[in-house]
Formats: sequence, C-alpha cells, structure tokens
Amino acid sequence: MKRLIKVILFKIRVLINIFSSQPRENWKLYFAHPGLFIRSVKKYYVMKTQCIHYGGPAANNIFYCSGVDIVQYKNVIIGKNNSFGGNVKITAYSPVEIGNDCMFAFGVIINTATHDHNVEKMNTTFITKPIKIGSNVWCGTNSIILPGVCIGDGAVIGAGSVVTKNVPANVIVGGIPAKFIKNRFTGISSNETIKSN
Repeated sequence: MKRLIKVILFKIRVLINIFSSQPRENWKLYFAHPGLFIRSVKKYYVMKTQCIHYGGPAANNIFYCSGVDIVQYKNVIIGKNNSFGGNVKITAYSPVEIGNDCMFAFGVIINTATHDHNVEKMNTTFITKPIKIGSNVWCGTNSIILPGVCIGDGAVIGAGSVVTKNVPANVIVGGIPAKFIKNRFTGISSNETIKSN
C-alpha cells in the first residue's frame, strides 16, 4: 500500500511539473505519448521511459528507450519506423532530418553545434550546421555525428565512430574520424578517408 501511495505521489509531482513549466505544445506531446516524462528548459525536453512503442500517426511508430534527449525539438524532422536506444542525444540548433527505418543504438550523439577553434576566445563563437540522415541507416553504439554531415541511405556507422564528413549511401564506415571500410553489397573495401560530397 505504501508503495502504491509513493507511485501516485510521484506521478502527481510529475504532472505538476509539466503543467507549471511546459509550453502548450509539450502538453500535447505528453498526452500523445503516455509514460513520456518531459523536463523542459525553454525548448528542451527529455524522454525518460522504459522502451515503449509509440504507435499512431502522431508518433510515426517510433521506438524510444530511456534517456533520449532532444534539444530544440522543433528543428527535428523524423520519418517513420525509426528506433532510438537509451541515452541518444540530438542537439538541433540547426535542422536535423532523419529518414525512415533508421536505427540509433545506445549513446548515439547527433550534434549540430560547435565552436570556432581559429579564434582566440573559442567560447565567444557558436557555429551551427544542419544534419541530414537518410533512410535505413544504422548508427552503432556511442557513434557521434558532427555538424554539417549528410549520411546516405543504407549507410552503417560503426560503434564509437566520429563522423566528420559526408557518408555515401550503402557503405560501412568506422573509426575516428570515420573512414570508408567497405560497400555493403559489393564487398569492395578501402582505407581511404571519406570525401565530402
């Protein structure tokens, strides 16, 4: 009985937090996705759930796991049937576009913002560039997608990779910085660094 009371009190506190601090559009997100916990700082929310499948047209059949963070979510366009593992972070100060049927493993970071290392005071600069990720893309555990990158359809990003340049369609890349490993279908491999499109 005590446990039930604690759970009810916790849910009441969550609701009070949501309705006292959330803009109206976040209320809609909460009711569209039961179990979604939203913590807002201006245009920021955090999804903290246990792997829930959100069905229906509003959710585009997206799977979210615990700790998925999206900063500036209004700049994010997500297609259908994508899956996001735990602790995926999307920082969308510039637009982020994700196609359909993509997989983002635990700890993937998609970051549109950086600083200029060519100036004396680096903390005085803030540079943003859009990121575009095609359809049927698999980003491995703890991979990082940096500003301005385009990833082609069917590409595979190896675990722990840092993608600094564009990735062609249907190739496997890996490493720091990410380099071409092989074509998914022809098996042709190379050690050449990925060239920008």
